[in-house]
Formats: sequence, structure tokens, C-alpha cells
Amino acid sequence: MHRSSSYLARVVIAGLIAGGMSFPEAALAAKASKAPRSADPLPRRAFLGTQVAPLSAETRARQKLADSSGVEIVRVIPGSSAEAAKLRAGDVVVSIDRTPVGRPQDFVRTVGSKKGKPAIELVLWRDGSRRTQRVPLRPMPREESPDYEVEYASVESSGGRLRLLWTRPRGEAARRPALFLIQGVGTFSVENVPATTGGYAAIIDDFTRRGYVTLRVDKPGCGDSEGGPLQDVDFDTQLDGFRQALRTLRSDPRVDPDRILIFGHSMGGVWGPLLATEMPVHGIAVYGTLSRTWLEYLLENDRRQTALAGISPGAVDSSVAILADAHYWMSRKGLTPDQAIEKDPSLEAWVDSTLTQGTYFAGLHYRFLHQISAKSLGAAWSAFPGHALALWGRGDFVSSEADHRLIASLVNQSNPGRGEFRVLETSDHGFYRSASERESWERQGRPGEFNPEIVAVLKEWSDRIASPSVN
Repeated sequence: MHRSSSYLARVVIAGLIAGGMSFPEAALAAKASKAPRSADPLPRRAFLGTQVAPLSAETRARQKLADSSGVEIVRVIPGSSAEAAKLRAGDVVVSIDRTPVGRPQDFVRTVGSKKGKPAIELVLWRDGSRRTQRVPLRPMPREESPDYEVEYASVESSGGRLRLLWTRPRGEAARRPALFLIQGVGTFSVENVPATTGGYAAIIDDFTRRGYVTLRVDKPGCGDSEGGPLQDVDFDTQLDGFRQALRTLRSDPRVDPDRILIFGHSMGGVWGPLLATEMPVHGIAVYGTLSRTWLEYLLENDRRQTALAGISPGAVDSSVAILADAHYWMSRKGLTPDQAIEKDPSLEAWVDSTLTQGTYFAGLHYRFLHQISAKSLGAAWSAFPGHALALWGRGDFVSSEADHRLIASLVNQSNPGRGEFRVLETSDHGFYRSASERESWERQGRPGEFNPEIVAVLKEWSDRIASPSVN
């Protein structure tokens, strides 16, 4: 794999950045105007109850495996199907129902697709021996809280029926302010099951306890949502899912439509302002995102990450140059990879080494690249009349300080005083404690300590701008 792409892929696969597009704007707008909310519950996805990781060289040797295909179980969740089937940490799963499993995302996608299936057949290695095991499946437990209501619903979108997750303070009240949380790129569910206390969960919990209604939506092919696989879902289709969710939020009789806030993390900070050009929201807070063109982001990110990897200055320049050539044709000119090679035959080696199946750049379909490249975030932010908070972590090696400063500047040019920029000095892209890009880079792939500063800053901002007295 081309070195710079491999670094970007690590971040994308972790579900931290990016976006995509495919349907004509008019068709999307017509569909969005109906804002249907399905009365039929979506089938619950299967719950195996394992945490998996890529297969390490050490594990491969211990299990006497000939290649690196498969995933290693690193944790079995108590009370799960996996525990009942006596799966254990250290087992290596190589197939599910005769479908090969090469990477963690393959494993998650395959298990998640088994909605309503009573059992699956695993082929796994344990203590150097191959075995086949039938595992009865239980449905995924629901997210719940003893302190507020958690509601499950669904909404129709151009990508299929999508899972909506609401939280509401208990008790009767007048229309409440609301937070719409928009996640980053990647195949994962925003449902907090099994329960965690950091990241998105901490933000949702804080806002709900302070009297907000909150809403999340799973993208096509994620969690209980229909559609997918996500790697084939383009930017506009994903955008339409967020569009339909926001319309549903605005039409809810228990929500004050004049006090809706968006929090967009990473690529969520791209989807957020684009939605605000279609539907009014009172404020948008973003973290770890971009505001310039997609090509500028890719080139700057490539330079930053290849330098952090210790690549020589000359090799960094070469990496940026080939990336610029490739994305000029693929992203800016909207060509397929094969068409780009026809225009510039020197790109064939880059396509072969960088694009998975000749189609996916760091898990994103080339159509996704075409469509995000056509978006003008500068125009969206300049036209936004509400309050904007651009947050950037000092340890974030996935996004730049300059992009966040630009957001505040663009908003303030049109509406002085409504754009704000803040630096979180000890946070990285995933809200973990990190004092520098270098520290975060060297820790990537390993758990970190959640930094609650993101919650504190969002609280101060939302308390200040979502009050009924604020115009």
C-alpha cells in the first residue's frame, strides 16, 4: 500500500474522518420534504459480544497460521453470546458462515448483517488447532439509562431505513432545546452498547441531563440501519440520512425548532454546515474537521502524517506530488480510477498499491471522493447565520488548526461575534488526552484516556447561546 494512504486509512477505518455523494440535489430535496418516520421497528442486529483486533505476527506464530488473514478476539463481553459459547481471548476467527474474515471491519460488518439469524458458524483457531463452532446469537441489548429516556425509532432515507436514537429528560416540560450529534466516517454504530462513559456517550449524557433532547442516526449499513455496506454508500446518500434525521428532529412536538444545535465530529463537521444551508439551526459546534477543499485537506494531511512517520523530506514531497496528481483526476475531474490511468499512465502503480479492489481510497468509494470534492464548505459557513464554535485539539494529527480558525473567521465576516475558535490543549482527534500530535501518533491503535474538556467546553457554549434570551 502507498505509504501516505496507509496512514490515512488507519484513521478512516477507526471511524474518525470523511464524507460522500450520488443522487441529484433535486431528487434528494423532494424526498427530504416528506420527512417520513417509519412506524415499523427495524430488526435488531445480532450481538456476538467480542472485541477483535488485527492479527499480530506473535499471535499468528502462536496459532501456527500460514498467513495473516483472520481477526483475534481480545475481549469477550460478559453475558454475551460469545461468553455462552465459551469463546475466549486469543481465539482467531477466520470465517463466519463460510465467509472469510480478513480484517476487524469485515468481522463487524459480517456479524452485524446477521439480523434475526438464530446462530452462526465460526471457523477459528485455538492453541494451534482449527475448529468449527456453532454459536447461537442473542439480539443486541438496548441502550438504556436510569436517569432519562432512551427511545428507538427509524426514518426513511435514500439509503434505506435508518436507526434513530433519541434521549429525553424525564417529566413533562415545554419544548426543549435539542442536540443533533453527527459522527465521523467509518463503519460503526453510534449506539452506546456495550455502554461506555467517554466520547460521544459523554456528550449525549451531559446534554440530556441538562434538559436537552438529543438525536443520533446510524448510517446505512451500520448498527440496525438498512443499506450498505457503508464503503459503497456515497457522500450524498449518507448526507440524506442526516438530512432526514434533522427534519424529524425539527418536526418533533417536544423540541423547540429555534434552539436546535448540531455537534459534528470530524466528517460530521462537514455534513453539519451543509445541512444548515437547507434547514435553519441555532448553532453548530465542530471538532477535528475541515473547512477548505477536500484536495487541500488530503495534501496537507498527507504531508503532516508522512512527516510524523519519519519519512525523509524528499519522500514526503514525492508522496504529496503523486497524491495531488491522482486526486486531480479522481476527485477534481470526477474520473474513475481506470479513466485516471488513461489520462496519466504513471498513476497505475499508485492505483494498484493504494486503492483496495481498485475502488476504495482508505475505505471510501471513489464516488465519495467525487462528491465531497464538489462541496464548498467556505460558502456553507459564510452563509450560516447562527452561532458557530470551531474546536481543535493540540494533539490532533488528522485535522489542522488553520481549518478551524477559518470557520470562525468566515462566520464572523457575515455575522460578527457569532464565530468562535477554541483550542483544547491536551486532546487528540478522538477526545483522548494528548499534549501533541507526536504523542497521539505514537499511541494510535491503543486505548487512551478520555479528556472531558470537550464536554465542558460544549456545555459552556450551549448554555450561553441556546438560552431563549439569545437571538
